[in-house]
This record gives sequence, structure tokens and C-alpha cells, in this order.
Amino acid sequence: MPVNSINTIPPDISICLASYNGSKYIVDQIKSIIQACDSVENLTWELIVSDDLSTDSTVEMIRPLMPENGLIVSGNRLGISKNFENAISRARGRFIVLSDQDDIWEIERISYILDKLKHCDLVVCNLKFVAQDLSPMGYSMWDNISPSSSLLLNIFRNRFTGAAMAFRREIFEAAYPFPKSILHDVWLGCTSLLFKYKVCFLFESPILFRRHDGNNSDIGRCRKAPIFRVLFSRIVLVFSLLRILISKKNTFL
Repeated sequence: MPVNSINTIPPDISICLASYNGSKYIVDQIKSIIQACDSVENLTWELIVSDDLSTDSTVEMIRPLMPENGLIVSGNRLGISKNFENAISRARGRFIVLSDQDDIWEIERISYILDKLKHCDLVVCNLKFVAQDLSPMGYSMWDNISPSSSLLLNIFRNRFTGAAMAFRREIFEAAYPFPKSILHDVWLGCTSLLFKYKVCFLFESPILFRRHDGNNSDIGRCRKAPIFRVLFSRIVLVFSLLRILISKKNTFL
């Protein structure tokens, strides 16, 4: 069960979820998170939801579901990357686990990643693609792209997906602050490789990764961004990585 909110001892893990107008699916997601965390014996955990000023009933719907050591904070229209940063900045756990608002965690999700984090700093698990009604789409994330711990390859084509990621707190400290123009998962993954943290990939698929019209991510879709936009985003990423390398190399290298 979650640690008591008045307990000053940090929990083992912090689940960080960024929400925005997620009322359609978020209740099922939070229920699956609670089930997965409670299935691990003697695990202490907390759930932090940063809501980016939803205009629907997201906050009202999740408030009764929040565990004893849960926290809902305002994102103040920060955008997805800064909204995740806001959630993670409130986390107290040794390990940080990211969550989207519209997926479903299978019960093995936490036990899988905790086993990997014994000898890794950041773990990216596989994802099962499902339709909005949770019917299988017949493929997983690693069917679309092979995982790689090469920084150069990830700059060229990102292998990091926030919904699949868990990492040690030190990685957030290395990656902070998140550039607003770069997605949080790309940034966390690439800064982990830049500062030589050990990145592992989990081929099990303990998450049902729901695809619907409201997704922020284009993973698993056939959409192609204009080439100039892709090139510009890569250039921004490289310069941002160089900037943080120079500013933090004495601390994290």
C-alpha cells in the first residue's frame, strides 16, 4: 500500500502522471496503476498527478480514486513536457515511473521494472498497441523500431516513449530543466545516454498502449512530419544536449 502522507520516509517509487482533459480514460488507468502497485509485496509508493488545467471533469473524477499518499497538482498550462517535469519535481521516490492518462497497466508492470532497475538506471519496456476499446491491434512498439542505447541513433530516431519509462531519481536531476520545445521522453532518454547512465530495454509488454484520436504521440501511426520540421527538431535537440553537457559535465560525468 502507499506510504502514509505524514510519513517523512520517501517511498520506493513515485508514479508521475501528466493529465489534460483525460476524463474519458483516466479512471481506468489510475485503477490499473493502483492494482499493479498493490500487487508488489511491501512496496511503498506514491501517485502524483499534474493536471494542466483541464477544462473537463478530469480532476473531479480522479480525486476520489487517489491513494492515501496521492497528490494532485496544477500544471498551469505548461504543455506536456513541462507538465511531466512538474509532476516529477514533486516526487520523493528513489525510482520514478511515468504514466500516460489513457493506457492500462497490466499487473506485472511494476514487478518487471523493479527487477530491471536492480542493475539499470533507466528502463524502457515494450508496449502492446490497442484500439480505444482495448482490442488488440496485433503489434507492439518494438515491432515498429528496434531499441538502441546509441545516442546518435536516438537523435536520428527516438526510441524512448514516456509511457514505457522508469528511471532512478538521479536521471531527473541530470535532465532538469526540461526544454519546453523537446518532448520529455526524448529529453530524458537522450540525457541519460549523454551522461552515460545504463539504459535497458524490456521486451515484455506490460502496458496496453491505447491509440485514439486524442493521443499526443504519433507512435504506431503512419503520420509523417515535414522533413524541415524533423531536421529543425533534431538541431534543437543537439544544441540543447550540448548546452546541458557544458553546464553539468562536472556533476554528472
